[in-house]
Amino acid sequence: MVAPHTGATPGPRLADPPEHASRPAAAVILLAVAAATLLSLPGGGGPEPGAVGAIGPVDPLGSGAVAGMAVLVGATVLAFVLRSPPAVHVTLLCLLAVLAHLLPAAGMHPFPLGTALAAYAFVVFARDELRASVGWLHTGATDSATRRVATLVVLVASAALIVWYLAVGPDVGELREPILQSPMALWPVIAVFFALANAGIEELAFRGVLLEGLRSAVGDPAAVALQAVVFGVVHYAAGVPFGVSGAVLAAGLGLALGVLRLRAGGLLVVWLTHAAIDLVIFVLIVAPPA
Repeated sequence: MVAPHTGATPGPRLADPPEHASRPAAAVILLAVAAATLLSLPGGGGPEPGAVGAIGPVDPLGSGAVAGMAVLVGATVLAFVLRSPPAVHVTLLCLLAVLAHLLPAAGMHPFPLGTALAAYAFVVFARDELRASVGWLHTGATDSATRRVATLVVLVASAALIVWYLAVGPDVGELREPILQSPMALWPVIAVFFALANAGIEELAFRGVLLEGLRSAVGDPAAVALQAVVFGVVHYAAGVPFGVSGAVLAAGLGLALGVLRLRAGGLLVVWLTHAAIDLVIFVLIVAPPA
């Protein structure tokens, strides 16, 4: 028997809940995330604020970096010992991300993080139990309501970035010069490549692996908040925007993208939303200094 149509509008599609992590596994996840985040800060091995070309540890022999690496290695080993897929996913990516940023050949952000994701994918898809536990890799919903939310995020975030750029007057010459030296006809290609690559890599890492692991450890609301804080802290020392104000803006964007990710149930709309905002960043980078 078919139920009668009531005319009610379907509610928002939420991402399916991930596997619940045990208490020891949840502790391992939080420990690894905290260690990797602290390693991105000055004093923990990370660069000074404004080093737009190098996110992550640049002093591997510093006491903070050594201690942080020891914690990450220990957390990763514990995750495998506990046989907890959520913990393995998060600790493995955190460890590989830090290691990738120690390699000079990895280049500028986001390519070290992209290298880490590639190594992570190689390990995960080589092991049946890990491959089967990747539950976040979906395109998700693209309904009109989700698109309206995404458009609002783009407009608010873009306005905030423009205000930040005009107020702070950041030094982005390290990023601007290579672009200015290329033929202007290639700028649209560079812009699209930068936006899609940077957004794709960051979304796979933050709203993909990290958010899913945190959801399994602490639940949806806390997970969305925590990944936003990590996203902001990482932007404190490097990337655009940077500094204290830049970290606040990045955390706000991370919060909005995390909510959008859960609402959409996948990454497609979140990726394109982030890419649209990155196009604004590209324009600000090539704009003449104020």
